[in-house]
Amino acid sequence: MLRDFWWHSRSSVGGVFRSVAQGHQELVFLAHDGQCYVTLRRPETKPTLADCPSDGEWLGVRLPVGAYCPIVKQAAALVDNQIVLPNAPNSFWLHGSVWEFPTMENLDVFAKCLIREDLIRPDPIVREVLAQGDTPLTLRSVQRRFVHIMGLSPIALRQIERAQMAARRLVLGHSIADVTFDLGFYGQAHFT
Repeated sequence: MLRDFWWHSRSSVGGVFRSVAQGHQELVFLAHDGQCYVTLRRPETKPTLADCPSDGEWLGVRLPVGAYCPIVKQAAALVDNQIVLPNAPNSFWLHGSVWEFPTMENLDVFAKCLIREDLIRPDPIVREVLAQGDTPLTLRSVQRRFVHIMGLSPIALRQIERAQMAARRLVLGHSIADVTFDLGFYGQAHFT
């Protein structure tokens, strides 16, 4: 179900890495020195530095853009930030319940439980806006709803996605001029 949205990583050497801007939320599980930690990361509007301990193991679940976490009351206040969820023995607390740490093998079951417990749900208005569709709401109502759910405006989210698309194309060897034109930037200075 969410297999397209998960990632897994291990570290052998500690240090700092740069996390790129992203328009989605994600649950990140870290196992390190016999302890487990869970964070709910919010959208990031700029690259941030993150500590990477040696001998750590991560499992991340990217929530689809437009997914709503009812436990987050002020999405906009958490942009470029994260919530550390409290631990319980061999598990963690989420919305008043104790949850087992997921593994790569049971990630789909974990995701289905989150959806069944209504802790993750798609917002129909945000999904409609992302699909470029019409909504019955006014433009200002759509913007408020989008910021409430995502923490970002639709324009900010599209800028992040467009910058990520540009970076991928540049890595593939496309010229700056082609990327600038193809992605609708006004000019190379605007793209830069």
